[in-house]
Amino acid sequence: MKICNFLRFDPDYNGVGLSRGNKLEKEVWDTYYDNPSLLKEVALRIKSIGNNDQLQNNIKFIEIGETEEASEGKILLKLHKYRERSQSIVRKKKSLEFQCKGFLECEVCGFNFEKHYGEYGQGFIECHHKTPLHKLPPNRKTLLDDLSLICSNCHRIIHRIKPMPSIQELRKIVSSKGVQ
Repeated sequence: MKICNFLRFDPDYNGVGLSRGNKLEKEVWDTYYDNPSLLKEVALRIKSIGNNDQLQNNIKFIEIGETEEASEGKILLKLHKYRERSQSIVRKKKSLEFQCKGFLECEVCGFNFEKHYGEYGQGFIECHHKTPLHKLPPNRKTLLDDLSLICSNCHRIIHRIKPMPSIQELRKIVSSKGVQ
């Protein structure tokens, strides 16, 4: 079926091909239609890789002499529900931590924005709910102990792992990898 998707672009094909392929098929067609030697080279490299474990280690990118580009900046209107967050509890959490330590640092990896970025990082750190808001009943009161202060990277990673680990579990992952 993938071959039939490409047929819709082939000027030498007398039929119509399949019309419901994806947008990248046109890009692939335009890249390789007039360059069969490049297509052959790419196909041979893909075949030589073998399994998916080797894919990330062995893949080589081939220069095709074209600049990648994408249209961006279109104005879109999004309408969706989201959980309300209290900025006052976040400020209180940061203030308490600063009063106790004299600085703000990630509870997972120890990153300190002010130390790294100077005045631009002063007072900056993300505030993480130890229990995700979507798992709590609406209008539940948040306590300072319900929150953790973590850097942007750790915050993205903690929400990426399913099921979400605790701060202590993520700290163990980071320390076992020798990440600093």
